[in-house]
Amino acid sequence: MDLFESIVGILFWLLIIYMISRVFVHFDHQKKEMKSLHEKVDQLLEERKDQ
Repeated sequence: MDLFESIVGILFWLLIIYMISRVFVHFDHQKKEMKSLHEKVDQLLEERKDQ
């Protein structure tokens, strides 16, 4: 029984770590999207200045 409980505990912690890492990856991806959005806006502003 103790072995079973320890395996369940390990799986539980792995699941928590997996969820946390997914959240951080999601935020990182959003940051990259925001950065590319900012770059597009900067490009548009530059093009506007040139005209």
